[in-house]
Amino acid sequence: MRPPRALPAVHFERNDVIIICETVTSMRRVIHWFRRDLRITDNTALGNACNESDEIIPVYILSTWKKRHSWTGPNRQEFLCGCLESLSRNLEAIGGRLILRAGDPVQELEKLIHET
Repeated sequence: MRPPRALPAVHFERNDVIIICETVTSMRRVIHWFRRDLRITDNTALGNACNESDEIIPVYILSTWKKRHSWTGPNRQEFLCGCLESLSRNLEAIGGRLILRAGDPVQELEKLIHET
C-alpha cells in the first residue's frame, strides 16, 4: 500500500465531473460524481481517481429541476434511466456499486462525505 498523501479537498476534472477527495486514516477515498460522462472506460476523471486513491465511491445525483424544463421529457428520462442502469451493471462487473441520490448536489455530496 502506498503511503497516504495530502490530497486537495476538491479537484476539478473537465466541466462534467467533480471529484471530492479526502484522506481517511491510511486509506484514500475518492467520491466520483458522475454527471454527463456515464462511462467507466475512456473516462479521464475516473481514471485519475483510480490512480490516486485506494477506494472509489461512485455517485450519480438525480436533478430536482427535471420537471421545470421542457427538454427533460419522458424520452430523455427513459434514455437516462437506461444509461444509469448500464453504468450500474458496468460498475458491479468490476466490484463497484453506484450510489444514486436525489436532491441538491452540494447537500447530497456533503451527506455522502459524512457517511463514508
